[in-house]
Amino acid sequence: MQQDGFRFSHDKRFRRVSYKEFLATAQALSKTVSEHRQDLTVNILTAEDHTTYDYTTVTFDTDEVHEVLRGRKHYTLSELTPTVWNRAFDVQVTLYDKKDEQPFMISLSCDRYADDKRMLFYGQCLDEAVLHAVLNQFRRRALWYGLGDGVSPCSTFNMLVGAHLAGTRLSL
Repeated sequence: MQQDGFRFSHDKRFRRVSYKEFLATAQALSKTVSEHRQDLTVNILTAEDHTTYDYTTVTFDTDEVHEVLRGRKHYTLSELTPTVWNRAFDVQVTLYDKKDEQPFMISLSCDRYADDKRMLFYGQCLDEAVLHAVLNQFRRRALWYGLGDGVSPCSTFNMLVGAHLAGTRLSL
């Protein structure tokens, strides 16, 4: 039985998400999901310049957006080093199963430029075992971080480009 998935976030109250914390969460997430999926692929995408980062916040679909996003750097989990972390504006770990006919995907991301106190979790087309395993391990509340809804505010860049495409004028 396929489930729709989930979206939630760890919203830190007092400090930024650190490299060690993000890496440990990514490794634990990968381990948890790999216990249920044998053909799991883990890919890390980063935005390491302002232009690429601006396009990662866009929610509309054009050829220009796809072209810029193809320029993101790709890493494996073992290649995510403190150097990569420090130069990246945005880091996204994506877990997927190429052999699954459904678009199974789990994502863990941290927007280090605009929202460095938040780790976003997203999953789609998950079977019940994976869904419960991830939710039981990662969806929790604690005093030092809150549990958010996983929805980030719309960026100014995205609002301006959207207004331009729609032909409207926004006052920001």
